[in-house]
Amino acid sequence: MSGPPATTNDLGEFRLHSLAPGDYYLQASPRFEPLNTRSASGGVIIAPTFYPGTTDTAAAQPVTIGGGATLNGIDIRVLQVPAFSIKGIVVDEAGTPVNNAAVMLAFDPALGVPIVNGPSRTRTAADGTFTIEGVASGTYRLTAAAPIVSKAPAGGPNRGMVGGLSFGSGGAGVGPQFMTETINGVTTEYRFEGQAVAVGIQNDHVSGVRVTVTQPR
Repeated sequence: MSGPPATTNDLGEFRLHSLAPGDYYLQASPRFEPLNTRSASGGVIIAPTFYPGTTDTAAAQPVTIGGGATLNGIDIRVLQVPAFSIKGIVVDEAGTPVNNAAVMLAFDPALGVPIVNGPSRTRTAADGTFTIEGVASGTYRLTAAAPIVSKAPAGGPNRGMVGGLSFGSGGAGVGPQFMTETINGVTTEYRFEGQAVAVGIQNDHVSGVRVTVTQPR
């Protein structure tokens, strides 16, 4: 079963309501983080933690909710884990580095029990390189997209909030399929259409990751 998410208050309390009877896995995760805002490598981060207090999907315990029932005292003790970094480069089909490409890191959906945590995002530098900090050990999928830039008509509507980001889905799949950003009337769109690269972190930093994207035509 799945249900709507909730945000904890200043006391760490949460309330999930309007749930259909069934079995549920509960998970506490850090807030979704904006571009280039991650914990420093070599430090620690709060890991997505399943009830009652584990990062192991196999050890997660479901909670059973009956019709008309209210469960209290469901406490999740979140865990802190070492943080690592992923470094790599984004190139096009000709092997040329892609500047300002969007890079997105998400948990591998093949893990079984879904990890409810916003993806980590960043952009590439002029030489196509990127670094994502504050990543816990685990198995991930890394995708990238080349920028598609267009200028909004004078006085015309902006796509998304000025200086902000909007997300959408371009079809089947897990997570957003495209991302747009509008700043000062200039809209940049990223379409995540390429093959995801599998990345595994085992208590160490990862470097040399290479992601190939298709340049927009």
